[in-house]
This record gives sequence, structure tokens and C-alpha cells, in this order.
Amino acid sequence: MNKTLIKCLVLACLPLVVSCAKPVGDKFADSFENQDAVDLSEVVDIYEAYSKAEKEGSEYDLSKALEGSRLDCINNGLVLSDTAFAVQLPQYAGCKQPFLADAQDFYNSCRFTFDIWSNFDLWLRSSTGSELVESADVIEGTRKISENCISDKKLRVAANNYKDSLMLLMSKPYEEWCENDNSMDLLLRLSGIIEKQTYKYYSRQEDFVDSLTDLGNELRNATKAQLETYQHTDSLNRLRYMLGALNECSTFDEQCSLFLNWIDSKEAEMDDEWIIAVAGRLIDSGKYNPCLNDIWLVWRCLFQIQYCGISRDSSIPNGFYNDIRKKCYLTCLKRIESHPDDVFAMNCAAFIGGRTNINRIGQALFGNEALTEMAECLPGRFVDGESGEDGSE
Repeated sequence: MNKTLIKCLVLACLPLVVSCAKPVGDKFADSFENQDAVDLSEVVDIYEAYSKAEKEGSEYDLSKALEGSRLDCINNGLVLSDTAFAVQLPQYAGCKQPFLADAQDFYNSCRFTFDIWSNFDLWLRSSTGSELVESADVIEGTRKISENCISDKKLRVAANNYKDSLMLLMSKPYEEWCENDNSMDLLLRLSGIIEKQTYKYYSRQEDFVDSLTDLGNELRNATKAQLETYQHTDSLNRLRYMLGALNECSTFDEQCSLFLNWIDSKEAEMDDEWIIAVAGRLIDSGKYNPCLNDIWLVWRCLFQIQYCGISRDSSIPNGFYNDIRKKCYLTCLKRIESHPDDVFAMNCAAFIGGRTNINRIGQALFGNEALTEMAECLPGRFVDGESGEDGSE
């Protein structure tokens, strides 16, 4: 059986960085909101308290200080069994802006598809590896995920057929499957139906990708000086410098730019707890930026690796991750509402809404998909500093 998951139903947004210390130029000026920076003084204070405790040899629960009650999600990573993921957007019904008009069904159909798939993925792992759950529990949880969150009748019928077909496959032992029992075909078929009904916000894909690349290249240079200072700061003071620099940014755009430059550097490999904390606070602010999809994806994969684990048998709290996903999606929709021609905002929303859950069995030979996502999100960490190439032989 082909276990490779499609990663997104729409064009994946290239890594972006945003306007900040120096002007980004007229070409992209309208893509940013220049909102006030997020107050990160709490993170800075936690760092100072943690550093003091280390010097004094006293105990300090860093994870609890940085994440608080969010750590409670760790043991909720097995069967998904409801439609808490769904968005209700009656304000966009009949909207003249086509992306907004489709926004509810696009998001809900994607989330329905991938939550059902995550349950199947859990069942498959339990059937072929560690017995994490009973098949009956997975099937019952899957049955409770209702396709009624999808308003379009054709899409709703296709979603129900997909769910029933996967439950049928899960009702018999994996070793008894025949050649025609191909779960991936079911996923790809429904994904294709969703994609056909999704608004295409660009006319020429190559031109759109080029514009994303231009935007990313120009904006990444905006905080290059701060990144270089961070890289040349001695290792004992490097993190203190970065957290302070992020807190001193004048705009949210500047923070996002510096944040994405920071996390993709090899020097940041030991900073993941702090990266997660900063990303969470940037997301919680409800502020928009074209790179919001990148921030959410990095936050998700690093949270999984840092706090939940990389094993295929780890807790994977996709319900929690999707709560944060929904917040980001709604932030993007507000931007589109006020800027209906903003293709970068539509791309950001489409990526967030169409991205798969973290699954146990995917493209990685070992471990869950968080490892694959980290390699995708943070390629700079895998580049040899001297040769400029990855470290593989």
C-alpha cells in the first residue's frame, strides 16, 4: 500500500519573511499591515529567571514556565472523534470574494478528510506495529466525525463515502486486505474533488511562485544584520541577544522576519523550546503576516518533537494543533476581507487550511511526520556552514 500522504491540496507557500528594519520596496508594500510588535517581555523575563536558576544550581521548570497549560494536550493524541475543527462563517455566505465564499467548505472538508485519515493512520499503526488502540474504538471515533460540517451536497456525499469506505477497511484485519483495498486511492479521490471546487487565486503557477520567491528573498534581507550579529555573538549570550532583539522590534512584520531568520540558522538548533514559545505568542496575537503559515507549521512540528515525541507511537495531539490552525486561518480571512485582491493572504490561508495533520506513517523511514516537516521548514539547519551544501555524503 502506498503510504505517502499528499502534503497540501493547494500550492504550498514558500518560506516568507516580512518587512521590518529597512524598507521592503513599493512592489510588496501592500502585502504587510505594519502592526505594532507583540510584547515578548514575558519570554525575556523567563529567560532571565531560568539563567539565574542555572547559575544558582536551583530547579526551574522551563517547559511549564514557557507553555503552561498547553502541555496538558500531550496525552490527548490518539483517536479523533468530533468536528471541533469546523469553522462557521455565515458572514461570507454569498460573498462576492470567491475565496471567502468557499472558505468554510474548503476548510471543513480538508479538516474532515485529514482527521478521518489520522484515525486510519492510527489504526494502521496499531494493526502493523504497536497496539495503541482497539480497532473498534478507532472505528467508533471515526463514525462520530460528521460530514454535516460540509454544506455543499456533492462534497458532503463524497466525504461520507470516503469515511464509510475507510471504516469498512478498518473493520477487517490488515493481513486480510486484498489488492483492491487501497486506502490511498480513497484519500486522493476525495482530495481531488475538494481541489476542483477550490478557488484558484492565481492564473499562472510559475509566475506566482516567482513572485513568492522575490518577496521572500527581498524580505529575508530586512533583518540580515540582526541575524549576523546573533551568529557572531558568543554562545553563552546568543539566545539572550535574540530574545531581546525580537522584543525590541518596532513592528510585527519585523518580528516575523527576524524570527524566521533565527529559526533557520544552525546556531538555533538548541533553542527549540524558546522558538516554540515565541511562535506561540506571535500566533496568539491574532496579527496577520504573509508568513503566518510558516510560523504555525514550525510551531507545530517543533512542539511535537520537543514535547510529544518523534516515535510513531508517540502522542500526536492533532486536535490541539488544529485549534491553533483554526486561529491562524481566521486571521488570514480577516486580511482577505479587508484586502480582497491579496493573493499572498489567500495563499497563506489555503496552505494553513489544506495542510495535512501530523501522521504516524508518512514519508520518513523512521518516526512520525514531524521529522519530515522539520526538514522541510528549516532547511538551513541541514546545510554545511563551510560548503553551503547539506551534510550528506
